[in-house]
Amino acid sequence: MLVTIPKRQSKRVRVLLDALLVSSVGEVEVRVRDVSQEGALLEVGDNAPHQGEITLFFLDHSQQGSIAWREGSWLGVHFDQALPKSVWKALSTKRLRVGAPRTYRHDEIEEDPERIAVIPRRIELRLGSK
Repeated sequence: MLVTIPKRQSKRVRVLLDALLVSSVGEVEVRVRDVSQEGALLEVGDNAPHQGEITLFFLDHSQQGSIAWREGSWLGVHFDQALPKSVWKALSTKRLRVGAPRTYRHDEIEEDPERIAVIPRRIELRLGSK
């Protein structure tokens, strides 16, 4: 059976901004990785909340919302109201100009357990014909 997932209606902007997340648990510094007018993807530490109402402070702006999901060090936030146009415009100017992954992975990359052996080569040059 084919299952399709509808695309989001709003455009997302990839950014890298420091922010402050305030909840009933307390305050925690976070990093905003991408944002839309309806929500944001945050990179958080272990002390960040897993659920509940929040206020996110960034770019001299505060936005209220709630935690939609959390997986490891990634936290999805849904805003109660759409971002004001002035904030959205400021975020658009701060968008990352470099390529970024479409999916965010925070797991460690496994290293090859075998060491690489470097074998020197001998090169002989034969000059002239004999």
